[in-house]
Amino acid sequence: YLLLMKFLLAALAPLASLAAPDADVVSTLPGYGPVDGLYSGYLNYQLDGRDVSTHYLFTKQAKDSPPSDKLIFWSNGGPGASSFFGFMTEVGPFTVNDDSLNTDDYDRTGVPTVFDNSNSWSNL
Repeated sequence: YLLLMKFLLAALAPLASLAAPDADVVSTLPGYGPVDGLYSGYLNYQLDGRDVSTHYLFTKQAKDSPPSDKLIFWSNGGPGASSFFGFMTEVGPFTVNDDSLNTDDYDRTGVPTVFDNSNSWSNL
């Protein structure tokens, strides 16, 4: 597994500058509002002669941190599971939790409320 992650990082690193085109900018999140420095899109490439599209979610560096900070590559889940779940419930800058269903906004819109995650990697 570790070898696979190293391979993926090495293979995708050259694409990093291409991975966040203006079309992939996320300017608002439902249940949260305006956001800054968030990108979501697809990396299209060939693997073993097949066309592959891999979804990515990129967020800016940690708050008040120098550009020399380490890059974090977060991947969890497995067949049928998404790393987005971990991003929104564990280490990402936002969180959805039980309180997300107990807000006036949720009662009004039916969209769970997204909160800032005080335990995010970006706050360490």
